Parts: sequence; structure tokens; C-alpha cells
Amino acid sequence: MHKERLVEVKAIEARNEERFRSLESEVRKIDNLSYRLTITEQTSSSTAGAIKTFRGYSASRLVT
Repeated sequence: MHKERLVEVKAIEARNEERFRSLESEVRKIDNLSYRLTITEQTSSSTAGAIKTFRGYSASRLVT
């Protein structure tokens, strides 16, 4: 009986380990997406600032 239970427990442990690996993979994907979103937001902000600066520069050049 003990050997059967040991086999059962080992099988459960193996399934849990596989689930854990799968979850780790999903967390890495979420972290990667979060990083990419942050970079995209920073790039958008930087681009908006550059456009604003360029428009201000262009307008002042037309006035002069």
C-alpha cells in the first residue's frame, strides 16, 4: 500500500511541477508585455514632445 501511495504522490508532484513551469512561462510573457508597453509609452511620449518642439520651432521660424 505504501508503494502505491508513493507512486501516486510522485505523480501528483510531477503534475504540480509541470503546472508551476507553465505558470512561470505565462508570468514571463506578462512581464515581457509589460516591459514592451512601458517602452511604447515612453516612445510615444518622446515622439509627442519632439513634435511639439518641432511645431514650436517651425512656427517661430515662420514669424521671423
